[in-house]
Amino acid sequence: MIPSVRTWFRRLPVSAALVENIEHLVLDGGNDICLQLIPQWDGEDESFDIRSLKDDDVAPFTRLRSVDDVGGFLAPRARKTLEDRGITVT
Repeated sequence: MIPSVRTWFRRLPVSAALVENIEHLVLDGGNDICLQLIPQWDGEDESFDIRSLKDDDVAPFTRLRSVDDVGGFLAPRARKTLEDRGITVT
C-alpha cells in the first residue's frame, strides 16, 4: 500500500450531507480506490478485508440500505453489524 495515498484518502473530507445520501455500496477489488492504494494488487491477499465494524462506523450512513460485497471483503462480524442495522448484504 502506498503510504502517501493512504494518508491522502484518510484525510479526504467527506461531508455529512454526502454520507447521509448513500443508499448502496459496492465492495469490489476492481474499484478504483483499490488500484490507487495498491497499483499492482492481484486480489490474492487480505489488504482490503473488513474484519469488524462498530455501530459508530455505520451510524453516519443513515440511508444505507444495501451493500454488494462482490470482493468478499466483509468478515462475518462486519456483515452481522450491517445486517443488525437492517442493511442487506449480498
